[in-house]
Amino acid sequence: MNSNAPAHRVSIKPFGSSVSHRRALLLEIYRETKETYLKPRDAAQYLSSSVSTSAKRRMNKQGPNFVRLGRAIRYRQSELDTWMSSSAAIRVAIL
Repeated sequence: MNSNAPAHRVSIKPFGSSVSHRRALLLEIYRETKETYLKPRDAAQYLSSSVSTSAKRRMNKQGPNFVRLGRAIRYRQSELDTWMSSSAAIRVAIL
């Protein structure tokens, strides 16, 4: 090696630094929206169903739309209301 060559500096970032930065950005967006977001447990309670049923519907693409924030699943309350309205059975009494 040439001793006159400039030394190259390499900055080593901790493993999770870019992930934590991305997560912080997502959480900031999450907090700034005016929308109400529910955790799967709260959404299941809101829909009067179980967490397992909500997960199965999500997996089979049959349930309400959801948002993924990193690894976290969140449901917009307005999406839950829309989904309940669209999937409601309407019964008509025949006189």
